[in-house]
Amino acid sequence: MNKKLRYISISHRTATVTQRAVYHVSDEDIYGFVNLVCKKFNDISGIILLSTCNRTEIYFESVNTSATIIRNFFMELQGTKSITEATQLFRYSNITEDTVKHLLEVSAGLESSVLGDAEIIHQIKKAHQFAIAHHQQGSLLERAMQAVFKSHKRISNETHFRDGTTSLA
Repeated sequence: MNKKLRYISISHRTATVTQRAVYHVSDEDIYGFVNLVCKKFNDISGIILLSTCNRTEIYFESVNTSATIIRNFFMELQGTKSITEATQLFRYSNITEDTVKHLLEVSAGLESSVLGDAEIIHQIKKAHQFAIAHHQQGSLLERAMQAVFKSHKRISNETHFRDGTTSLA
Protein backbone atom coordinates (compact mmCIF):
# COMPACT_ATOMS: atom_id res chain seq x y z
CA MET A 1 0.00 0.00 0.00
CA ASN A 2 1.09 3.55 -0.67
CA LYS A 3 1.68 6.30 1.82
CA LYS A 4 -0.66 9.26 1.76
CA LEU A 5 -0.14 12.80 2.96
CA ARG A 6 -2.92 13.81 5.35
CA TYR A 7 -3.78 16.71 7.63
CA ILE A 8 -6.02 17.94 10.40
CA SER A 9 -6.61 21.63 11.06
CA ILE A 10 -8.36 23.85 13.54
CA SER A 11 -8.18 27.53 12.68
CA HIS A 12 -9.84 30.92 12.95
CA ARG A 13 -12.13 29.79 10.13
CA THR A 14 -13.60 26.92 12.16
CA ALA A 15 -13.25 27.86 15.82
CA THR A 16 -13.27 30.77 18.24
CA VAL A 17 -10.13 31.96 20.03
CA THR A 18 -11.24 30.10 23.16
CA GLN A 19 -11.84 26.88 21.24
CA ARG A 20 -8.50 27.14 19.43
CA ALA A 21 -6.66 27.73 22.71
CA VAL A 22 -7.65 24.24 23.89
CA TYR A 23 -5.78 22.73 20.94
CA HIS A 24 -2.73 25.00 20.89
CA VAL A 25 0.53 23.08 21.35
CA SER A 26 3.41 25.08 22.82
CA ASP A 27 6.90 24.87 21.34
CA GLU A 28 7.99 23.00 24.47
CA ASP A 29 5.30 20.33 23.99
CA ILE A 30 5.66 19.69 20.26
CA TYR A 31 8.49 17.16 20.60
CA GLY A 32 6.61 15.10 23.18
CA PHE A 33 3.43 15.13 21.12
CA VAL A 34 5.20 14.12 17.90
CA ASN A 35 7.03 11.29 19.66
CA LEU A 36 3.82 10.05 21.25
CA VAL A 37 2.01 10.01 17.90
CA CYS A 38 4.85 8.18 16.16
CA LYS A 39 5.07 5.55 18.91
CA LYS A 40 1.33 4.91 18.93
CA PHE A 41 0.91 4.91 15.14
CA ASN A 42 3.96 3.16 13.73
CA ASP A 43 2.95 3.58 10.09
CA ILE A 44 3.45 7.36 10.33
CA SER A 45 6.72 8.08 8.54
CA GLY A 46 6.70 11.86 8.80
CA ILE A 47 4.86 14.50 10.80
CA ILE A 48 4.84 18.28 11.07
CA LEU A 49 2.91 20.16 13.73
CA LEU A 50 2.18 23.82 13.04
CA SER A 51 0.77 25.67 16.03
CA THR A 52 0.25 29.43 15.80
CA CYS A 53 -2.14 31.95 17.34
CA ASN A 54 -4.65 31.31 14.56
CA ARG A 55 -4.27 27.62 13.85
CA THR A 56 -3.04 24.23 14.94
CA GLU A 57 -2.40 21.85 12.06
CA ILE A 58 -0.88 18.41 11.87
CA TYR A 59 0.46 17.21 8.53
CA PHE A 60 1.55 13.60 8.39
CA GLU A 61 2.22 10.76 6.01
CA SER A 62 0.98 7.26 6.68
CA VAL A 63 -0.24 4.11 5.02
CA ASN A 64 -3.23 3.33 7.24
CA THR A 65 -3.58 5.90 10.01
CA SER A 66 -6.31 8.30 8.90
CA ALA A 67 -6.78 11.96 9.66
CA THR A 68 -9.86 11.15 11.76
CA ILE A 69 -7.84 8.77 13.93
CA ILE A 70 -5.20 11.47 14.54
CA ARG A 71 -7.89 14.10 15.12
CA ASN A 72 -9.62 11.92 17.74
CA PHE A 73 -6.29 11.04 19.40
CA PHE A 74 -5.31 14.72 19.47
CA MET A 75 -8.66 15.72 20.97
CA GLU A 76 -8.32 13.06 23.68
CA LEU A 77 -4.78 14.22 24.52
CA GLN A 78 -5.97 17.80 24.80
CA GLY A 79 -8.70 16.73 27.21
CA THR A 80 -11.71 17.26 24.97
CA LYS A 81 -14.79 16.37 26.97
CA SER A 82 -17.23 16.07 24.09
CA ILE A 83 -15.47 14.62 21.06
CA THR A 84 -18.72 14.55 19.09
CA GLU A 85 -19.18 18.32 19.41
CA ALA A 86 -15.49 19.13 18.89
CA THR A 87 -15.13 17.20 15.62
CA GLN A 88 -16.94 19.98 13.77
CA LEU A 89 -14.12 22.38 14.69
CA PHE A 90 -11.62 20.47 12.56
CA ARG A 91 -11.04 20.31 8.83
CA TYR A 92 -9.12 17.32 7.55
CA SER A 93 -8.22 15.28 4.51
CA ASN A 94 -6.85 11.84 3.76
CA ILE A 95 -6.11 12.74 0.14
CA THR A 96 -2.53 13.72 -0.68
CA GLU A 97 -3.50 16.27 -3.35
CA ASP A 98 -6.02 18.00 -1.05
CA THR A 99 -3.46 18.10 1.75
CA VAL A 100 -0.82 19.69 -0.47
CA LYS A 101 -3.38 22.19 -1.79
CA HIS A 102 -4.34 23.14 1.77
CA LEU A 103 -0.68 23.50 2.80
CA LEU A 104 0.02 25.73 -0.21
CA GLU A 105 -3.01 27.90 0.60
CA VAL A 106 -1.92 28.21 4.24
CA SER A 107 1.67 29.04 3.30
CA ALA A 108 0.59 31.71 0.82
CA GLY A 109 -1.50 33.42 3.48
CA LEU A 110 -4.79 32.60 1.77
CA GLU A 111 -6.07 30.93 4.96
CA SER A 112 -4.81 33.69 7.28
CA SER A 113 -7.06 36.14 9.09
CA VAL A 114 -5.02 38.85 7.34
CA LEU A 115 -5.00 37.86 3.67
CA GLY A 116 -1.43 37.39 2.48
CA ASP A 117 0.05 37.32 6.00
CA ALA A 118 3.77 36.78 5.43
CA GLU A 119 4.48 35.55 8.98
CA ILE A 120 2.97 32.13 8.27
CA ILE A 121 5.81 31.13 5.93
CA HIS A 122 8.31 31.71 8.75
CA GLN A 123 6.19 29.59 11.08
CA ILE A 124 6.02 26.81 8.48
CA LYS A 125 9.80 26.97 7.98
CA LYS A 126 10.28 26.66 11.74
CA ALA A 127 7.97 23.62 11.88
CA HIS A 128 9.80 22.10 8.89
CA GLN A 129 13.21 22.64 10.50
CA PHE A 130 11.93 21.06 13.72
CA ALA A 131 10.76 17.99 11.79
CA ILE A 132 14.13 17.65 10.08
CA ALA A 133 16.07 18.10 13.34
CA HIS A 134 13.99 15.36 14.99
CA HIS A 135 14.03 12.96 12.01
CA GLN A 136 10.30 13.33 11.40
CA GLN A 137 10.48 14.53 7.81
CA GLY A 138 9.09 11.87 5.47
CA SER A 139 9.58 11.88 1.71
CA LEU A 140 6.05 13.10 0.88
CA LEU A 141 6.26 15.87 3.46
CA GLU A 142 9.64 16.94 2.15
CA ARG A 143 8.35 17.18 -1.42
CA ALA A 144 5.32 19.14 -0.21
CA MET A 145 7.55 21.51 1.76
CA GLN A 146 9.82 22.08 -1.22
CA ALA A 147 6.71 22.96 -3.27
CA VAL A 148 5.68 25.39 -0.52
CA PHE A 149 9.06 27.13 -0.50
CA LYS A 150 9.22 27.28 -4.29
CA SER A 151 5.71 28.73 -4.56
CA HIS A 152 6.46 31.24 -1.79
CA LYS A 153 9.53 32.42 -3.66
CA ARG A 154 7.52 32.85 -6.87
CA ILE A 155 4.70 34.69 -5.08
CA SER A 156 7.21 37.02 -3.43
CA ASN A 157 9.30 37.66 -6.54
CA GLU A 158 6.72 37.66 -9.32
CA THR A 159 3.58 39.22 -7.82
CA HIS A 160 2.46 42.11 -5.63
CA PHE A 161 0.23 39.83 -3.56
CA ARG A 162 1.85 40.66 -0.23
CA ASP A 163 2.32 44.38 -0.83
CA GLY A 164 0.99 46.25 2.17
CA THR A 165 0.05 43.20 4.24
CA THR A 166 0.59 43.06 7.95
CA SER A 167 0.56 40.24 10.45
CA LEU A 168 -1.35 39.45 13.62
CA ALA A 169 1.52 37.31 14.94
